[in-house]
Formats: sequence, structure tokens, C-alpha cells
Amino acid sequence: MPKSSETTVKECHDCGQSGPEWCSINHGVLLCDECCSVHLSLGRHISQIKSFKRSYWPPSQLNLIHELSSNGANLVWEYGLLDPQNKVPRKKPSAKDALPIKADFIRTKYQQMAYINRLKDETNGTFEDLHLQLHSIVRTDNVVTCLRFLSQGADPNFKNPETGTSSVHVAASRGQQNQIELLCIFGGDPAAVDNSGMSPEEHARVNGYFDLADRLVELQYELTDRLTCFISGKRPDHKTGQHIILPELNENLDISDPALLARKKLQQLPDQLFEDLAMDVFDEVERRELNTTWHAQVDKALIPLHVVPFLPVNPAFSATRNQGRQKLARYGPKEFATFIYDILNEVRRRYYGIIPQSPVSPISTSKFHTLPRQNNQINMSNTNASVSTQDILNVNGPSSISSTAALINAFIDSDDEPLYDKVASDEDYSSLPNNEQQKRSKIHKKAKKPSTFDSSKEYLDGILQSPTESLNLSEISNEEATRNQRSYDLKSRVANTELQLKYLACAHIDLKNELAVLHQMIQRLLDENLLTKVDQQVSNDMTTNQSNTSSSQIQTNTSNLVNNDDINRIINKVS
Repeated sequence: MPKSSETTVKECHDCGQSGPEWCSINHGVLLCDECCSVHLSLGRHISQIKSFKRSYWPPSQLNLIHELSSNGANLVWEYGLLDPQNKVPRKKPSAKDALPIKADFIRTKYQQMAYINRLKDETNGTFEDLHLQLHSIVRTDNVVTCLRFLSQGADPNFKNPETGTSSVHVAASRGQQNQIELLCIFGGDPAAVDNSGMSPEEHARVNGYFDLADRLVELQYELTDRLTCFISGKRPDHKTGQHIILPELNENLDISDPALLARKKLQQLPDQLFEDLAMDVFDEVERRELNTTWHAQVDKALIPLHVVPFLPVNPAFSATRNQGRQKLARYGPKEFATFIYDILNEVRRRYYGIIPQSPVSPISTSKFHTLPRQNNQINMSNTNASVSTQDILNVNGPSSISSTAALINAFIDSDDEPLYDKVASDEDYSSLPNNEQQKRSKIHKKAKKPSTFDSSKEYLDGILQSPTESLNLSEISNEEATRNQRSYDLKSRVANTELQLKYLACAHIDLKNELAVLHQMIQRLLDENLLTKVDQQVSNDMTTNQSNTSSSQIQTNTSNLVNNDDINRIINKVS
């Protein structure tokens, strides 16, 4: 466990209490125990909480939190409190204030986001500009500005229309690890491909950022890693190609009829609904872990402050899904571990093409496993019918789910479909081209043997009867293997070269865009400089005119005085 309790800022960002031991990773703020209890009640969709003492911390994510908390990330969420033009000023609570006062402030700050610097014109064009600004900022290490753009609604998965890359691709190609962590916390897809077919991991490896590429692989398996660690305490080693670990649960695995029926229904779920279910289980795992951490870490007097018996309601989800999420809390430890095991098993079957062979579950021999999930269509040999899997994936709503389940049940319960793959007979092979005969004829030509045999089978028997000819044939096969190896090496080099060319083309477009931005900035500075000179010239002219006017007035007054003196003298002489 990293020494994460050594933080740069030693006070809670919500109330000023010293010694914060929690943090909200999607806000970059540090929290005391009391403020953390309020954050936990908001739900993961509002605040993602971790403990500095007991939570698992990837080093790169911990470094991001230090960077955000020490460089003013809290100002992003309290911009309105410091704005002098704020019409409704509000006082920030102190550590001595009562918990209801703190809770009201925290909900206003994070749930309503009342104090952030909102966009003045929230139109589609404005948001597109915001997405492009996010593209530009992730090239740098300025994570606080990136956090501000994300808080205003910038989409980390938005693809630049010109380059076809998302912000995650750009940050990976520049080696910006903190930006990658922040983008993925806000929903950035670490497995997305750009228009050239490259993933962020490939962008990082092409540019020599191998540690970042390994971290991007870990981020792709964050859900399954968390579920695996919850029931087994182990994490897969992705560097060795180990992505899924299924612990041994045969002793505790429930094999009752209701459990087997539930597994069968789980297999029949469309992919989209199955992924939603897996994410809900992920949230429930985090709720249980944080509940355990809370009871083990805080003082006994503060334990009653955190009372979240089930997942909080997420307004973005339907009422049915929220009810299902809350029912996950009813599972006991054994039942919940079995449910997670079934989900991991189903993930391996769906996305890795591995059919589980469980000795205790007859589901593994179901005809459902014989349906080809990687193909675009499910072919039924006896009925000559095909059902597109994309049609199944696009099904939504309770009525659609029932119809999809009925369709899959029809496939499973059909007695016409065999439980095994059909093996071709000799008559079926007779209708196919004799590929073996063609191969042997090629060997015959290369060995420079006279073609005097009517069938390649007789010729092959003749070769096997002669040791010398057999030796010649092995030499020929070795030469072919060498040529194939050379051909494979050349193809690999060509593929790598094409990959690098694609990256260089994207980098060239990025540089052109940056150059255009610089030209615009220079032109704007020149215009501003010209306006400044014009304003200065106008002010100088006005000053000169004012001085001339004042001098003329002085001369006029002087002449008037002289005239008055002359008149007085004349009057005196006359008198």
C-alpha cells in the first residue's frame, strides 16, 4: 500500500478540518471523516470516494490526486464563492460547524454544482469548442484546466472531426499519464480506436511510453479486476497476458435448481443489459468495500454518520434499474460472491470465446454455448434461418427483453438442433475440391519427379517407400518454412511501417492545427497591439489639443489685461 497519507494539503477542502484521510478522485479534493460521510451518501455517480489508508491505489492515480489537490483543483468547484460578481454570496462552513450545515454545502457544491464556472452560451457549437479545447489541453500537463473543462461538460470520448482521435488518444501519444487517469475517471474509453484503427495503448507504445501503455491495458480491465479481487483477493497480471482469473468456488457454488435457472437467464441477457448489470455489481462491490473501510478506519463515535444500506438512486437510470441496484444489498456474502463468480464466468465466455467447463453446472453443456457470438449472424442449419446478433444487442425495455428471452429459449429448447457440431460425411467431402491433391501435385513439381501417377495418393505412397525421396521432400518443406518465415517477417515490418505512417499522418494534422492556432493568436496579438497604438495616439492628440487650448486662453486673458491697463492709463491722463 502506498504511503498516501502524506498529502500536500493538510486540510479538508470542504470544511477546513485538518488531517484529511479520504478523497474524492473525480473532484481532486481531500476530505475529513464528517464530510466523507456526506459524500458517501451522494453515490458514486456524484463522488468517487477512496481512503488514503486502506483503499487500493495505482501509483499513477495517487500521483494525479497529489497534483490536483496541490494545484487548486478545489477552486474549480468553488469558483462562484470567490467571484466578486456573485449576486448570492455564501459562506463556506468551518470545521466547527454542525454536520447538517456541512451536508447542505456539500450537496450544493457537488450535486447541484452551483459554484462552478458555467458556460455563458450552452449551445452545440459552444460544447464542440469545449471538446476541442479539451483535445488541446491534454497535450500538456495542466490537469487542473482539464478538470475545469470536464466539469463544464467536455466529452473525453469526443473525436476530432479532422484527426479522428479522442482526447485519450492525444494524451497517450504525448505520454501524459495524469491526463489519462483523469479522462478515464470521467468516462474516457481506454480501448477506443481512432479512424486509423489505433487504440490509445498503441499510440503510447509507438511513442515509447511503455509504462503508460501497460496502465491503459489495466484500465480496460478495471471492472473485472475489481470483481476478481473482491472474491479472491488476487489481481490478474496483465503484462503476462493474464486478464481473467476465476477463483475456485466449487465448494461454495450454489447448484440448486433456482441457481441454475438464474445462470441460464444470465446467459440469455443481451450484451448491453449484461454490461449494465456488471456495472451495477461493480458499484455494489465498491459500496460494500467502503462500508467495511469506514467501520475499520473512523472513530466509534463517527461510525453512525455513515448509513448507506443500499446504492443511492441515480437519476440517470430508470426506476426499474434503480430498484434492481438496491436489491443487490440483500445478497449475503456467499450469495453475492457466487453471483460475481457467475458474472466473471459469463464475461470470459462472451468476450474471450472460452466455454466454461464447470463440473457442477450442467449449463456448460447447454446449446446456448454453441451459438457463435463472434459472428454477425446465428445460423440454424435445419430451419435455414439466421438472426442477427446486432438486433439482439439493440433491444431495450422490459417487453423487448421478454421477447429476446423467448427467442433464445426457442433456440435452446429446439429438439431439431443437435447438441454437437455436425461432422461432414464422405459424400460431403466428395463434393469439395480436392485440396490435398493440389498440394501434393505442387510437391511433385518441386521435387522434379515425373508425373506418371494417376492419383496423388499413389505418388505419396511411392515417396514414403523411398528414404532418399523422403529426405528431399523434408528439405523442400524446410525451404518452404524458411521462405514463409521470411515472408512473415516482411509482412510484420510492413505492418509496423504502415502503423507508424498512420501515426505520423495524425501527428502532422495535429501540428497543422496547432500551427493554425498559433497563427490566430499572433494575428490577434497584432490586432490588439495596433488598437493599443491607435488608442495611445488618440489620447496623445487629445492631450495636445487640450494644451493648445489652455495656452490660447492664457494669451487671450493676458491681452485683455494689457488692454485694460492701457485704458486706465488713458483715463488717468485725461483726468
